[in-house]
Amino acid sequence: NSVINKPVSEVYSFWRNLENLPKFMNHLDAVKNRSANISQWTAKGPAGIGRLSWEAEIVKDEKDKLLSWNSLENSSIKNAGKVVFKSKGNATEIDVTISYHAPLGIAGESAAKLLNPYFEKLVKDDISNLKVYLESI
Repeated sequence: NSVINKPVSEVYSFWRNLENLPKFMNHLDAVKNRSANISQWTAKGPAGIGRLSWEAEIVKDEKDKLLSWNSLENSSIKNAGKVVFKSKGNATEIDVTISYHAPLGIAGESAAKLLNPYFEKLVKDDISNLKVYLESI
């Protein structure tokens, strides 16, 4: 969990516009909103895999409390994410869970083995970046 010295409404609305994510998530090249709940994601994969792209849908959205999304079926990457926001006075505690899996048969098991540890480490670093980024605006 990370505590960010910004009010919960600000942290939540920053996340809710998923196009903001590449500002602090170095592994993401771009996220583009296609509609209110559907977005197109592009990530830099580990060496040898190159760029990965998929579409995701917001499945739960509770203002200032919770945001979660899942990649759409037929995506080359299974991506799921959940962010829980807790107000701590003028600060916000966030608990972020993001997972990536390569569906078997598309990129094969070796890609899946590469992707999970690769992205897990990146996501941890990215949450530290988020704190720095939001506290500086």
